[in-house]
Amino acid sequence: MKIHYQELRDKQRSPLADSAPIDTPWLVMLDPANLCNMRCNFCPTGFKEQVAMRRNGIMPFDLYKKIVADFSIMPHRIRKMVFCKDGEPLLNKHIVEMLGMAVDSKIADTIWLRTNGLQLKPELNTKLAGLGLDVKT
Repeated sequence: MKIHYQELRDKQRSPLADSAPIDTPWLVMLDPANLCNMRCNFCPTGFKEQVAMRRNGIMPFDLYKKIVADFSIMPHRIRKMVFCKDGEPLLNKHIVEMLGMAVDSKIADTIWLRTNGLQLKPELNTKLAGLGLDVKT
């Protein structure tokens, strides 16, 4: 299999100064888990001091459902929703449900999942592949 280069930057950018104030976020980065199964020295989850200064854990599914409900009443769709900020999203046992709910609710034009891939296994891979995400990295 050959991997082809693909430009991931949005080609339809709008200058924020010309668009402010906006009524719906353009980008939302969710952390389904702000914990990680690695300790990379370039990442906030790799620094013990940084980890000790914040709440750490797995996002409760009820909180996620509220987030989706709140975004559902926004005037427009979110342009891009990224499931990952500092942690490893696949550590959340509800990640497939969360992604599926985001896709089904149509709250975002583009939905990404960023993962280090260590949790991937054939059964999970099959579920993720069937969700209709835009980019899987």
